[in-house]
Amino acid sequence: MNRRFSIPILFSFIILGFGCNQGKQHRPKHPKLLGAQSVYVGEPMDPEAAKYVQLANSDNVKIEKREHYMIVTAWYIANACGKSIPDLNFKNDTINLTYNETSEELCMSVSIEEITYFVDNRDDKNWKIIKTNSYPFSW
Repeated sequence: MNRRFSIPILFSFIILGFGCNQGKQHRPKHPKLLGAQSVYVGEPMDPEAAKYVQLANSDNVKIEKREHYMIVTAWYIANACGKSIPDLNFKNDTINLTYNETSEELCMSVSIEEITYFVDNRDDKNWKIIKTNSYPFSW
């Protein structure tokens, strides 16, 4: 390829890449959220994922307390085409787990996600933990 034409094409891709990310800033995660991990579990129609559908539609969370931190696992139904980020909100003695949709890309496909939150608990406090699903419906 002629070098004279490849440089403008390269710059076009760079500009498009930066342009697509503008305006999609996300609020920073809560300082007590040490990290989070998202694992795709399946789709609600998969027979193997049936138990996860029940977990995603319930308030169930799994809590493991370790020295100075907690590992909290929750299941969510999420937009399979979009992106979501885990976060925390604290109010009094309650931690509210969230998994917020951050993209505007919606589709008819949903997935079940297992989210593991690593929460700073240096005070060794006994928190009440609830989850909020930002997806507009349950399965």
